[in-house]
Amino acid sequence: MLRVRLPTIICVTTASLFNTTTRGGPFYELLSGCTVLIEDVASQIPEPAFVAIAARFPHARHIYIGDAHQLQPHVRCSQSSRPALLGAKAVMEILLSRNIPQAPLITTFRAHPALNVLPNHLFYNGVLISGAAAAERRLLTTRLRLPNPVIPLVFVDVRGTFQPSPSGSHWSGDEAWYCKDIVRELLASGISPALMDVITFYKEQQRLLSQYAMHGYHPFHGGFCAG
Repeated sequence: MLRVRLPTIICVTTASLFNTTTRGGPFYELLSGCTVLIEDVASQIPEPAFVAIAARFPHARHIYIGDAHQLQPHVRCSQSSRPALLGAKAVMEILLSRNIPQAPLITTFRAHPALNVLPNHLFYNGVLISGAAAAERRLLTTRLRLPNPVIPLVFVDVRGTFQPSPSGSHWSGDEAWYCKDIVRELLASGISPALMDVITFYKEQQRLLSQYAMHGYHPFHGGFCAG
């Protein structure tokens, strides 16, 4: 089917890009004529992967989108791991050290302005701009009593343990329970489900929370993201 009608745009992860374009993969030789390659979260692409991508698509225009101030892609690896020992750099660090055309984006709409103060001071030399005013980010502060009313940030210390899954991922029923309880409280306070997102580091934890969203509390249709 792909040989008859090749999609104009294909969205895949970096790992899937390698797997599908190798010999025997569904996109093998089909993407050789690719003209534009856009890589998001490029700060998490290690140098070997960058070299492999560039070698596999030598004629395409490469656009890498990422934050040069994020931690290195091997930061969670053991210090004895091969990437850490060889000092593999992130693609953003490599590109910034060369005369590569750049388009810096210094305005962020993600966080409350109060949460941008520290990274702006430590990493961005004071040039980071909050696109949303504090008065526009009062969804939580007007509904919940926070430990520090000035900073809309809460840390919950969960003393549970993560369990391994057959796929190699991990999950924690204790953390999922607290997460469900927080979601219930937010829903009860009148916050729309569409305005909620739950981000978890492990894919198995995402699956566990997604099951809760589908079967445990039907009105919740927010987003669950593993990353």
